[in-house]
Amino acid sequence: MSPHDIAASRMEFRWRDLSQEVPTVRDPSDLYLHVVATFSVIVNHQVIYEMELFPVVEFAINSQRWSSEVGLTQEDFSYTSLEAEEEGLVWFKKQSDGWRVGSILQQCECTLALGLKEIQRSVDEYYVGLRGAIKQQFGLDIEDLFDWRGKRMSPGATD
Repeated sequence: MSPHDIAASRMEFRWRDLSQEVPTVRDPSDLYLHVVATFSVIVNHQVIYEMELFPVVEFAINSQRWSSEVGLTQEDFSYTSLEAEEEGLVWFKKQSDGWRVGSILQQCECTLALGLKEIQRSVDEYYVGLRGAIKQQFGLDIEDLFDWRGKRMSPGATD
């Protein structure tokens, strides 16, 4: 695979039907775990993984934290929700030809190698879009959760 093939790939995270699992989102833990949506991981227009009632905010915070550190650590990412029994609901794994994206519950395997910048761009776009939707729908800012979870950073820090 050439560097052009890696750069040409397109990855995105999508959500729809944003809702809350509790009557009122009152505190950081409600926002972190109980704002859910149907969530999809898509690579080159192919759905790799999709789940209803996915904790979209928890994933946003965890993936942003990883994205801000991966340039130094080069560590793989494995997302496991605090409320899930399964480990690795979404993962990014570094391999010799690039990064692979997948899930333990994936619908199909993505064999395409992605560049790290592509994954980071997707994580940032997801975070920024979700942050705006939550501000509009719930009047809350997920940025505050970085302080609550122990680390603050802003999207775009990976550029």
